[in-house]
Amino acid sequence: MTTYHEITCACPLCARKFNAFALSTISSGRTFDLDLRPHGPQRAAIGAGLFPCPDCGFVTKESDHGITDPQLQKRLQQMIRSEDYIHPLFGTIEGRGKTCMQRAYIEDLIHPGNGYEYYLQAVWAADDADGQKSAAALRELALLSLARKQTLSEEEELIRIDLLRRTGQFEEARAHCRKEGKSPLFSLIAAVQMRLLEKKDESCHAFAETGTESN
Repeated sequence: MTTYHEITCACPLCARKFNAFALSTISSGRTFDLDLRPHGPQRAAIGAGLFPCPDCGFVTKESDHGITDPQLQKRLQQMIRSEDYIHPLFGTIEGRGKTCMQRAYIEDLIHPGNGYEYYLQAVWAADDADGQKSAAALRELALLSLARKQTLSEEEELIRIDLLRRTGQFEEARAHCRKEGKSPLFSLIAAVQMRLLEKKDESCHAFAETGTESN
């Protein structure tokens, strides 16, 4: 069961206060795809923790605090007034995907490399809306964001492999699969990815294909 509760948000950029509905509870799922897209109720809640300001359009989340750095404020204000922010991907993405993509822009401006999580959520929303072209472009943006991170966790490396495979960058994906000194779980998932790469398979696949249970 998925439930929500009403909260009062304060935009960290323009200080406007507004009400929004935040996620309270959600049925936990134990299945997801190789890019970590959840199945079941959690999938329908993608982007539920993001709240666009009704005044300036800044997409905030509950953990945000006021932005006091004048230079950062200026850069963010310029960004949220840009056509790329107001109409992402030339207006081809709307709803949850648009909100997630706008937050990705914000994250990458404040913390370079952190935007990939929201680009990925935008990918999932675009896939669910049958927006294949938008999803393909968003995967490329997620990869660009990941490339800005100085170090990647194993989970992030596995996400990168799946993004590379889904965008047809098979040789680079293979190179990352062959990395040594990784955990047994990494090696197991990498082996599944290698089989898909041999077939030049760019389609979605579930974590269950690794033969392990998800937590």
